[in-house]
Amino acid sequence: MNSQKSFPVGLRKSIVYFLFIWLAFGFSHGGSFRGFTEDSVCIDITDFSIVLCELVPGTEVASRSPFTIPFIKSEPWPTSVSPEGCRYKFESADKSESASIAIGVTDFANSKEALASHQNRDQMVRDNWNTEPEKVDSLGDTASGFGEDEVGLQVVTGRRILDVNLRGQFPDVTKAQKKEAARALARLVLSRLK
Repeated sequence: MNSQKSFPVGLRKSIVYFLFIWLAFGFSHGGSFRGFTEDSVCIDITDFSIVLCELVPGTEVASRSPFTIPFIKSEPWPTSVSPEGCRYKFESADKSESASIAIGVTDFANSKEALASHQNRDQMVRDNWNTEPEKVDSLGDTASGFGEDEVGLQVVTGRRILDVNLRGQFPDVTKAQKKEAARALARLVLSRLK
């Protein structure tokens, strides 16, 4: 059977994107999958070729981060050939503690495919982690998140999915702090993806 015909494009994109999230963060107990300035002009993405590390620089992410250890660098994520995502790394001076924030945007052919991918992700959370994703109001068309140490937020907006994932410094940095930071970062990215 030809896999090109057996899986819709949106589902294939969702599976590949989730695989990248898993490779970037892995999973832990009950956890989730894991120069512009403040007054920058929004970017109109019609061809979807953004470099997220430039759209949302590390200094801006660090200023919204709940982590108490220093921000050290940002890098394209999940790989250097995929600029639609960026991982922001934090590390203590003695390298005994680390944390990270990953932000990624996936562009789908249409809003129906984006919503189907989000619904598939929510179902995977239910099936694999025996937990109900928490619905988040006032972000995009629909949004949900879950996790403890690794906290993930996924937002559907039109034909795009925005993922914001925070990991590290648990239990010193709580789930609630990470959820609030994820929402603030999602609002920032969404304001620039006009």
